[in-house]
Amino acid sequence: MATTAKSEAAPRQDGATTAGLLAVGGAVAVLSFDGLTGFAELAGFRQSLPLPFLTEGLPLAWLLPVALDAYAVVATRVWLRSPHASAATRDTARRQAYGAVGLSVVFNGVYHAVDAHRDGSWLAVGAAVALSVVLPVLLASVAHLAARVAVDRTAADAPDLMPEPNEAAESVDEPADAESPSEVKERMAAHWLAEREQGRVLSGAELDRHFGTREYGRRVVRALKREEGNR
Repeated sequence: MATTAKSEAAPRQDGATTAGLLAVGGAVAVLSFDGLTGFAELAGFRQSLPLPFLTEGLPLAWLLPVALDAYAVVATRVWLRSPHASAATRDTARRQAYGAVGLSVVFNGVYHAVDAHRDGSWLAVGAAVALSVVLPVLLASVAHLAARVAVDRTAADAPDLMPEPNEAAESVDEPADAESPSEVKERMAAHWLAEREQGRVLSGAELDRHFGTREYGRRVVRALKREEGNR
């Protein structure tokens, strides 16, 4: 079956959006890093890990923001950007992302509240707690938005195959040849499994392009993944 791409040119990536996300994410990460590092030092992590290229070593307190905020970002990406992950895995990643952000909020709040209370001003304590809540939530929001933007770009780059005008009477869901749907599914499944053994996981769109179908490959891939998930 002959096919044509609905759009010949992929949309350009918005450089300003990407730069803005990086700038905001970097600024918030640094501010949250300061709060979490202070909390770790408050908890007693004042030692340094000896390293040959650092004269004073690596402060152990630095590892808390790396472990916590970085994990929140990673969990968010698994939740939103892992098409091959099962629904259970994405649900776990979603809960862990929320949990990591919650811990970051608490730790930032405790440190800034204690630090502000040293001055004896409860107004400063309130402002510090409010700020400490905003920073981790803002960092998580940036990670969430960046992942959504990346998903949208991936979807926009995927070609939407349409039948030629002289084929308009043919079904857009089933392959227009003499083979039965079950036969085509078997060939698609065999091809998908063979490619995966070579380390390449085909998408449904790639199967459609290979076999000259539309949407059918996506359904076959979803069915294969459901079968694997039930094993």
